[in-house]
Amino acid sequence: MKTLEQLAEIFGKDRNISISKELTKIHEENIRGTLEYILKHFKHNPVKGEFTIVVEGKK
Repeated sequence: MKTLEQLAEIFGKDRNISISKELTKIHEENIRGTLEYILKHFKHNPVKGEFTIVVEGKK
């Protein structure tokens, strides 16, 4: 969560990101959206595991 909050501070909450969690494992999850959406999602769903974060480039 701290990393996502820092990304939102730096890039703004409207920047699109993609997060892949627990790749190649039974609990694999992929989620895409704005940083604001992702922050809300993970506030309601505890964050555990290994993540890969891809941040949209500057427009």
